[in-house]
Amino acid sequence: MATKITRDVIESYLDCRYKGHLKLAGEQDSPSDYEQLMRESRERIRLAGINKLLVRHEGGEVLRGCIVTPAVLKRGVPLLLDATLEDEKFRLRFDALQRAAGASRLGNFHYVPVLFHEAEMSTRNPRALLELLGLVLGTVQGWQPGWGVLIHGRDCEIERLRIRPNAEQVRRAMEEIKEIQAVGTPPPLTLNSHCQICEFRHRCHAEAIAKDDLSLLRGMAEKEIRKYGRRGIFTVTQLSCTFRPRKQGKRSKQQRQPHQHALQALAIREKKIHVLGNPELPACTTRIYFDIEGDPERRFDYLLGMIVEANGVMEEHSFWADSPAEEARVFLQFLDAVGRYDDFRIYCYGGYEAAFLRRMTKVLKRQELDERLLPRLVNVLSVVYAHVYFPTYSNGLKDIGTFLGFRWTEADASGIQSIVWRRKWEETRSVMFKDMLTTYNREL
Repeated sequence: MATKITRDVIESYLDCRYKGHLKLAGEQDSPSDYEQLMRESRERIRLAGINKLLVRHEGGEVLRGCIVTPAVLKRGVPLLLDATLEDEKFRLRFDALQRAAGASRLGNFHYVPVLFHEAEMSTRNPRALLELLGLVLGTVQGWQPGWGVLIHGRDCEIERLRIRPNAEQVRRAMEEIKEIQAVGTPPPLTLNSHCQICEFRHRCHAEAIAKDDLSLLRGMAEKEIRKYGRRGIFTVTQLSCTFRPRKQGKRSKQQRQPHQHALQALAIREKKIHVLGNPELPACTTRIYFDIEGDPERRFDYLLGMIVEANGVMEEHSFWADSPAEEARVFLQFLDAVGRYDDFRIYCYGGYEAAFLRRMTKVLKRQELDERLLPRLVNVLSVVYAHVYFPTYSNGLKDIGTFLGFRWTEADASGIQSIVWRRKWEETRSVMFKDMLTTYNREL
């Protein structure tokens, strides 16, 4: 008998079709530290969210742990907590169902799904999950809810979201999940951004390596992978054989050089660095290497690290914020440090630091900083991306640094892991986690 579709299966499918297949097959693996952190966060939010709902429905009848059937729903209880719907295909647990006005087979009312989620912002996946839950709920009550409730983040913010359980893409997603359930044939394995936090990350990466799968090239979109597949190109080695140097015209030299995945594949196959064109980094008497650690979900940057190289002397600075209220303070400390120099360039890797500087100049209403700092900012990644092809599957600093022989103090150091360390520090105020973060920031 096929495994029933659970909420875990649906959430896994929304992150990755292949993960959805593994969950339907009953597979389990060791959760990453980040996944474990999110599970703990969700449980805290669930408990706090239940209390919020109970306060809102104080004095009204509440059912807990009920089975969702037409007979139960017809009772019209205002709030159902931890309700489970089960049939031949599904065993779905709803965090809550809330009664709403509007005719259905139940009477002059129907129910809308309530979802507890750890996300600080209402991103695509919680909304998509609400839509899929609403689609299944509609089959029981005879009416597709047009909205759902999302209770999310540390402050248990309550949002009423418009959902479209009848939308074509929602129905198509549900049909694909049912097809995976019925047939058992896995969808194509395609590595994606979810892999870095997924419990199956090591298993899937090993499988992709064995197949030399194109999705190993982290900058390649799934749509592009399918396009190559239609041409019979499925592996990194096959792609490497398609590289042909392009002739550069006068006009093209003035345009930004596009990244060529075929050349990246060739660098991997030949295990050597390829340089395309003439990469240049602006020079100056003072070089400032700048890196930020932050929690993007919370839009909070808490550690600004800089290494200053001037006149043959190196200086290190780390500016730490205990809370979001101190973010402006550490930015002003950074400005004071930079203000000591006249001829300088700030080197960073990626666009995160530029976004931070723009945001803080608006927060502090210091528009003149845009004119002083941003023109001096050099995104090293943009130069690497266009001109330098390392024999690595991505242009991430961890991949390139490892290839060049660098080793991080913490073997599992990464941007995702830094979020785990920061939240552990906030829970414990342990010097160990703060030291791990400042060391990681300095080594970048």
